[in-house]
Amino acid sequence: MQVLELESLTCWIKYNPRNGCSYAANTGNGGSISTLFSGDDEVSVVELIDASPQTPIDVAVSGDGNNVYALNPDPSDAGTPMLYAYSTGSNCGLMEVQVATDGLATRAERVAADGVANGIVGLATFPAAV
Repeated sequence: MQVLELESLTCWIKYNPRNGCSYAANTGNGGSISTLFSGDDEVSVVELIDASPQTPIDVAVSGDGNNVYALNPDPSDAGTPMLYAYSTGSNCGLMEVQVATDGLATRAERVAADGVANGIVGLATFPAAV
């Protein structure tokens, strides 16, 4: 098996059983998302999505495997966190479909009485109710 060098500061890697692909949040070097495919005896990087100037700290795969979400906690340390939504493809590629900020508290709204800003630190996805 080939050993890969991902981008710096790879934080989370999530596997999508629907298409056999994995997605890695890379917080270093300006931020990116790596998409990987695992073959019989090799792992290959399929695509590197530039998330610059964002710093994705987590990725999640939807319950049906059709979407991948990436969390950018606060790009400027003064603004609003961002949630990126991508549609997945059978070839492990991602296509950005939405960037959401609605409902995510700004840094000013998150500052506690002691001056420490609490923030978003991760993502969770759940299967849709049937």
